[in-house]
Amino acid sequence: LFSPRMWRFVDNTTCREEDGYQPEPWQLRAPYAIVLGAMKAGTHAVIESLWDHPSVVRTGHWELHFFDSPRAIRNDHGINRTLNLQRYAQAIRTAVGPNVAVESAFVKQQQVMIESTPKYLLNSDRIPDFMLCVVPWVKLIAILRDPVARAESHFRYLDENRRAINQSMVDWQVWIEDDLRLLAGVLNATSPEEEYYEWKRYQRTPHSQQIIGRGLYVISLEHYLAAMDRINKPRTDLWVIQSERFLKTRQEEYDKLLQFLKLSPHRLDNASAEIHATSNGAVPMPESIRHRLKKLYQPYNARLYQLLGWENVWD
Repeated sequence: LFSPRMWRFVDNTTCREEDGYQPEPWQLRAPYAIVLGAMKAGTHAVIESLWDHPSVVRTGHWELHFFDSPRAIRNDHGINRTLNLQRYAQAIRTAVGPNVAVESAFVKQQQVMIESTPKYLLNSDRIPDFMLCVVPWVKLIAILRDPVARAESHFRYLDENRRAINQSMVDWQVWIEDDLRLLAGVLNATSPEEEYYEWKRYQRTPHSQQIIGRGLYVISLEHYLAAMDRINKPRTDLWVIQSERFLKTRQEEYDKLLQFLKLSPHRLDNASAEIHATSNGAVPMPESIRHRLKKLYQPYNARLYQLLGWENVWD
C-alpha cells in the first residue's frame, strides 16, 4: 500500500451504485453530519455539546472510524456505494447500541446522528471522495485550533498515555525532526499538484504521530472543498469552527452551529466547561521549537485565512 504503484486501490474515485440502490429513509439522518477533526482541537467538546441537543442521538463511541477502517471497501474498480452504505448502516446500529431502534429514532422522532472522527481531516488524500460517494447529503464540520497549541496538546496527550504504562516520551527535538523529515516533500512543493502528490506520500509512509502535518489545515480543507466541487455539493455544507472562539463564547458559537445544522435552538448546560484538557508533568514545548513552528505555519495559516475569510487569528 505504501508503493505509488498500489495507490490506485485508494485513489480510484469512481462511485459505483448497484441497481439504483437508495439508502433507507433513516440513513439520511444517520449520519446527518460528520465532525472531521482536527485532533486535539476541541472535537470532543463540540460533539458532546451536540449530544446535549434533544434531537441528536448519542452514540456509544467518541469516534466511529468507518471511512478509515477495513469495514469501508474500496479497490481499483472504485467505490461500491451500495455495499458501503450497508456496512455503514451496520456500524451505526452498533454505535447507537441495541437499546435504540434506529428507524424509530431517526425517522419517526426526527432525530439525527452525528459522527465524529478527527483523523478524517488529516486523511484528506483519500477520504473526501469516498465519504461523498457513500453519504453525499452529509454536512461537514471542522474544528481548528492554533496549530502550535494543537501540537503541544498532542505531545502532552501522548506523554500522559506513555506515563500510564511506564514508558518514557521522546523529547521535543527528536519528535519534531522526525516529522519534518517526513513532511519535507510537502513543505518544499512548488506547485499545487506537487503538494498534493507529496501529501499523499506523507500520509502513506510509516511515520510518527504527524505532529506538524496535522496543523496544515488548509491543505486538508482544500482537498475536501475540491471533492465537494466535483459533485456540485455546496461549499456552504462545510462549517469551520475556531476552537479558541468556541471556548470563549461557547453558547454563541453553538447557536451558530445549530443554525448551520438546521436544528432547533438549545441552551447548553455545560456552556462554561473547559475544552482542552491538560496533563500534569509533561515537558513543555521549548521556546526554540515554538518559534520554529510559528514560522513554519505562517504561510499555511495565511492561505487558511484567505480560504475562510478569517482575520489573522493565530500569528
